[in-house]
Amino acid sequence: MIFQQMENLTNDGYAGIDPGTHVHYFLGGIEEPSLKTAVQICKSQDQYSISFQNCASYLTTRVQWTLAKRQVNVAAAATKVAGVKLTNKDGTD
Repeated sequence: MIFQQMENLTNDGYAGIDPGTHVHYFLGGIEEPSLKTAVQICKSQDQYSISFQNCASYLTTRVQWTLAKRQVNVAAAATKVAGVKLTNKDGTD
């Protein structure tokens, strides 16, 4: 919503903010711990830090990859749990 409000200001003759500042504010609002590395990459690499579209695309891919990875881990864990037999230290059931 804030982005749209800023875009509307350009219609009134306001120059807006430069792309790098736009990316900086966008990244500043991301608090998800699992995206910390992705945010750092976006801040440090010019291909992302000065292009909102590139940055947003990269983060979208990372979110999709993270979700897919979690689903695979859950499925793998469920498979392993189904086949586990618990025994005491002395080997008895």
